[in-house]
Amino acid sequence: MIHLKLFFSAWLLALGLSLCANANDAELLYRLDEITVDGGKLVTKSTIRIQINNKAGEEYATVQIPYSKISKVSDVEVRLLAANGALVRKLNSSEIKKKSAVSDAAFFDDNMEVEFSLKHSRYPYIVEYSYERRESEFLFIDFWMPILSLDIPTRDAELSLTVPVGFQLRYGSQLVDDPVVSDNGKTINYRWKTHFDAYREKEVFSPPVFALVPWVKIIPNNFQYEIPGSSESWETFGNWEFSLLDGLDDLPDAEKLRISKLVEGVDDKLEKAKILYHDLQDRTHYVLVSIETGGWKPYPASYVAANRYGDCKALTNYMKAVFEYAGIECNYVDIFAGDRIRKLDREIPSPEFNHVILMVPMEKDSLWLDCTSKGPFGYVGTFIQNRDVFVVGDGKSYFARTPALQAEDVAELRTVHIGYPSPSTSTVQFDCTFKGTQFERLRSLDESFNTDDRTRIFRNYFVADGFELQDYSIEREDRDSAFVAVKYQATTNRFYQNYGAETVVKNLPFLFPKLQKPGQRQLPLQVDYPDFERDTLVYELPTHLSVEGRTEDVALDTKYGRYSFRMEVGDREVRVIKELEIYPGTYSLAEYPGFYDFIDDVKTYESKPLLILNN
Repeated sequence: MIHLKLFFSAWLLALGLSLCANANDAELLYRLDEITVDGGKLVTKSTIRIQINNKAGEEYATVQIPYSKISKVSDVEVRLLAANGALVRKLNSSEIKKKSAVSDAAFFDDNMEVEFSLKHSRYPYIVEYSYERRESEFLFIDFWMPILSLDIPTRDAELSLTVPVGFQLRYGSQLVDDPVVSDNGKTINYRWKTHFDAYREKEVFSPPVFALVPWVKIIPNNFQYEIPGSSESWETFGNWEFSLLDGLDDLPDAEKLRISKLVEGVDDKLEKAKILYHDLQDRTHYVLVSIETGGWKPYPASYVAANRYGDCKALTNYMKAVFEYAGIECNYVDIFAGDRIRKLDREIPSPEFNHVILMVPMEKDSLWLDCTSKGPFGYVGTFIQNRDVFVVGDGKSYFARTPALQAEDVAELRTVHIGYPSPSTSTVQFDCTFKGTQFERLRSLDESFNTDDRTRIFRNYFVADGFELQDYSIEREDRDSAFVAVKYQATTNRFYQNYGAETVVKNLPFLFPKLQKPGQRQLPLQVDYPDFERDTLVYELPTHLSVEGRTEDVALDTKYGRYSFRMEVGDREVRVIKELEIYPGTYSLAEYPGFYDFIDDVKTYESKPLLILNN
């Protein structure tokens, strides 16, 4: 349900995943990135100046600078300045730490970060740091996005690029001034400037950050990254990536023998793929290494076979090698995954992806497999659904689109039996079936936490306000079922309210995220997949009470969604059946009042008393 999604976000915050800070807790006063391309080398000198305005802004006083064997960082200098720019102190080298960006030792040398923290007792203060990054091989020159957070302003930012005359490149930008270009006969310099006015607050159903902030991307037409490649077209880029994978399908003989035994006697392609995918899930684990930091070349299949772990590239490459050995055709697929769908720029071929998955062509449709997931076989969830992907092939790379979640794929169904209070407290039994987002979260809750933590999180974030949890269970039919059955019992005094001889029976309303009133919202809406909820509420009706009044049935249908409500009154019970569906779509600020009015109308209907009973 919508409100549970918000509660779960709060739980994620408690685990350390930050959203936005309050406005002007900090400010990015200045950022300068000076890039030079010379002799096939890429050198970037960066200077960043951040003002910390209060204690809440101190998260921006701790900085991590990622680096790796292909992207080396040096000459790190860090200074603490007073608000007037006076030097307070400079960090010494012992205070600037180098550590692994991931926990697994195998990736330690390849994915590192420089980390430091500067705090001061007097606000505001300024953290200023600079460093140099050197890359001997590179796919792109820069994806420049000079912001800290959506609600932290960037006062001034500059990007400078110097390349030899004749160096071929393309660039695209958003919310950035056109570059000033100068040519001295030997080199060409491009200079971009921008700033960013922070948004007041985080808004639900907002587009991804990339769609809202200034950025510049600069892509060389030709590059050297492990092997020579070209970004002149998506075809040439795909050819390079396909060649990069060449020879990485080296399964050891022992692994081949093990795979043969797993699928011995199995002829059905789908069943064979399921067996092998389950084997991957059971035998390997995922190590988070971003493509941006960890590079584009996967570890070979033999590495995963021996070590039984890897990042998304390594696990997908391994699964591809296993499938192909078993006679299953498949493709390595680039995707920008995440909880918000980000539109890909097809005009300028570039590596703007953050994840890889596997596609298996089937007779009627394609099978999409996220090889980092422990979820159901073939499950296309919120992380990868309904977005453009780049299918890598031998001379025939192309764009495709993952399936879009439909209402039935995200259905959240509740049957709630509400007992008449005795004397003032009702016992309430919830029988729920969750798909989509709630399935994903509850599956993670059930598999990732011990009993005490699981109960605490369930009580705090899945049980509505005003209910005291008594008992609960979370069950799945099998490992490949894309739904979870949740049952819990709770007590409450919220449903039957006595007023003299009359008893008012109240609704269990759908809850909604906070929406800004029209005129106050700053951002357009992006609803990436439907939200579908159905409640069946069964109220116990004692014999000594008769129905004196009831609310009317309702049916709403708009371009933004639909809502229905109907009531069935029997001798001993009242049954309420209601549905709410919010349609996926992208809506401008001009369309926002219509969306707001639809939600507001539903909230009005949901807040009405259901029945008036007479003693």
